[in-house]
Amino acid sequence: MRGRWALCLVMLLVIGLSGCTYELKKDASQPGPPVWVVQVPADTVESKVFVGMGLADNILDERTGRNRAMEDVRLQIAASLKTEVIQDAIDIVKTRGAKHLNQDVADASYYSQVETKVAQAMSGVRQEAYYWEKWKVKRSFFRPGYVRYKYFVKASVPKAQYDALQKELAKIIADSL
Repeated sequence: MRGRWALCLVMLLVIGLSGCTYELKKDASQPGPPVWVVQVPADTVESKVFVGMGLADNILDERTGRNRAMEDVRLQIAASLKTEVIQDAIDIVKTRGAKHLNQDVADASYYSQVETKVAQAMSGVRQEAYYWEKWKVKRSFFRPGYVRYKYFVKASVPKAQYDALQKELAKIIADSL
């Protein structure tokens, strides 16, 4: 009887350990995360501020994480422009007295135009600050772990450039309506 209890206890322990998942921070670019990682700074008079985050698993350095974080920044810029650009395009069409305003202007093709143009225009956006963490991730007791980089970048776009891009995109979309 005692042997069965011991066997059951060992089996429960093995089953319990096989499902354990953990992440252990191994290294970081500085002792603690900067404030902008936890709380995105407000836009300034001169620029709009964005914070991007990227993950990269099983790589030798944090470069892939940095590239993914910068792509996240570009996608955030595109997302922030989408609504404003589409509304500006509708306003331009209205001032021209277009007769086809009953069309669905929020069509996905207009959003993809915005994303494409923003990606081209924002390819020059550079990181102002960065922070990365290197983590050891283990999904199961029986499987090997892997390395994960968490990379954060802070970037800003001058408001003049942002506003000019917004107007240009609105005109392009209005011309295609």
